[in-house]
Amino acid sequence: MTMKSSKRDLSLASRSQTETKKRAKTQANTLLNYFESNKKLVATAEVKQSSILECVKKETKETSAEEIKSDLESKSVKEEADKSAFSILMQKKAEKEQAIEVKTEVPEAKKHPERKCPFYKRIEGTRIVVDAFSYGDIENCDAYFLSHYHYDHFIGLNKHFKNKLFCSKITANLVLKQIKVDKKYIVPLELDKFVNVYDGEDSVQVTCIDANHCPGSVMFLFRFKKTGKYVLHTGDFRASDELVQRFALRNLTIDTIHLDTTYCDSYYKFVPQKKIISIGVELVRKELGKQSNTLIVCGSYTIGKERIFMAIAEELALKVSVTREKWNIINCLENDKLIKMVTLNPNETNLHVISMGLLNIKDLQNYLSKYPNYDNLLAIKPTGWTHKESSLSDGLSIEKKYKNITIYGLEYSEHSSFDELKNFIKTVRPRKIIPHVNVAKKESRDKMQSYFNQWLYN
Repeated sequence: MTMKSSKRDLSLASRSQTETKKRAKTQANTLLNYFESNKKLVATAEVKQSSILECVKKETKETSAEEIKSDLESKSVKEEADKSAFSILMQKKAEKEQAIEVKTEVPEAKKHPERKCPFYKRIEGTRIVVDAFSYGDIENCDAYFLSHYHYDHFIGLNKHFKNKLFCSKITANLVLKQIKVDKKYIVPLELDKFVNVYDGEDSVQVTCIDANHCPGSVMFLFRFKKTGKYVLHTGDFRASDELVQRFALRNLTIDTIHLDTTYCDSYYKFVPQKKIISIGVELVRKELGKQSNTLIVCGSYTIGKERIFMAIAEELALKVSVTREKWNIINCLENDKLIKMVTLNPNETNLHVISMGLLNIKDLQNYLSKYPNYDNLLAIKPTGWTHKESSLSDGLSIEKKYKNITIYGLEYSEHSSFDELKNFIKTVRPRKIIPHVNVAKKESRDKMQSYFNQWLYN
């Protein structure tokens, strides 16, 4: 009986180790795709190889770190980590875990004349580009669109910008306050209201649609007057069932979709957004029920993940402590409910929001030491990168635990999962799909195209 039990334990351990290696390899390959995407796009981002490796090790475990290291050694250390992978690496200048240093202002485009705007950032047949500010004054372009206020999308935008810039009202608030672009160049768009980008016979109209990503994030729906053609640019989006149903009610024939393909890999199958938020709330409720003297810390980016800490605060009647920087951002979001929740006084509540880059044992030990009245610290890391491929997974995992500090991975993403992308495309059924994430390698492009063919023609 004992021998059988031992064999079974060994078998389970071996299987677990195999799954871990498989997950690590998948995530490593995905991250390397991001490093390859849009090479030379970030001429002003000083990427330190050692910092990248340290950050990647945390996300992919030791099994894949060496693979990434050998690959990185053959590449330039000045590359962009596109989309969500960029968010994983990018931290604020003042943080110890910073992997990428960014500058508020970038050099003029004339210093980098060799850089050209890639086709997938252009809207074909127009003088319109989306999220393409790092290319300076783009030839044959006079209308620039910004889908949302995440650095990998507005990189290159500075106070010297002198072209027409279209974005949502919330994003306009942030661009005005944080980047200080001259107001006369900004065209704030209302949700679900078409306006002219160009007038005349060949006019192009645009409306913006909530992208279910971060506050102010939108999808752009372009309408061509002469041909009646529609083109959709999703920016970054989470295609929840509600978003898909609302879009289907428009009953439109979409010619082309520029698609956020951050998680366009069958490995990434997430718990639905509303359910994972409830799981996060219940985790905190149970922890405080067992140990009321616990400090709850929720990770966040400059903007994003607000739904997690708002849900916790609302359900448990807590205030939310934020930094001055976060406070300034929140005051641009036109969300009275959120503004009433937050405080700059960390001693007023045991629910604190800090940078995602501080969610490691060392920094959390330092953070907890500032608040000696608490016995324990529970940290929530809300990102799709914590996904574990297991039928038993409820989207929650213990990432790290040391003494009185526990870091939970919560599979909360503001990008679409693989199945959500599939559902969105099968519902909308465009004539053509242009992916704008993970597009550097032919292997990755071909893999995504095979998915698109299945979704459209099967």
